[in-house]
Amino acid sequence: DLVSGIYSDALSDLTANVPGETLEVARSYRDGIWQFERLREPVKMVRDSLGVLTSIERLFEKFLQSGAEFVKIGSSSERFVPIRDPANILIGYRYEHRATKLWEDYDLDGHPTAFGLGFDGERRLQARFVYRAGTHVLTEVRNQLEQVVLKFEYDSANRVTRVNGQGGAH
Repeated sequence: DLVSGIYSDALSDLTANVPGETLEVARSYRDGIWQFERLREPVKMVRDSLGVLTSIERLFEKFLQSGAEFVKIGSSSERFVPIRDPANILIGYRYEHRATKLWEDYDLDGHPTAFGLGFDGERRLQARFVYRAGTHVLTEVRNQLEQVVLKFEYDSANRVTRVNGQGGAH
């Protein structure tokens, strides 16, 4: 920007095809540094003073509790449903868009863990996110065959130092 003297730029470092979508590792230059963009943005889990989940915010849209689900204000086709493990313990929430058949899984802190297309018996995984144990540091993205399509390496400050894709390192 010649008027303000602020420089910004964006670039795509790597793309990886998964069925139905292309995952992209992109970064942008702002505030004097290059910053990697997230593959999927986390959602905001809004809790009251006792820690009880009261609403979920996704892309500036609010979902309020209705029974066991959280439904989008003004829409009956978008919702978050609880995800439970085999022991019936709550482990996260699944965003579902009934019209497009898009689904996205999030952990209890709102970080993405998987996404795909289709519902019920036709659900198809597109990609699954793998994090460093006990953290939200993304280490791998796997396709529906559990093949690693993107692998991230970090320095001691958890800054991305290398991205490995199907075509090699970037």
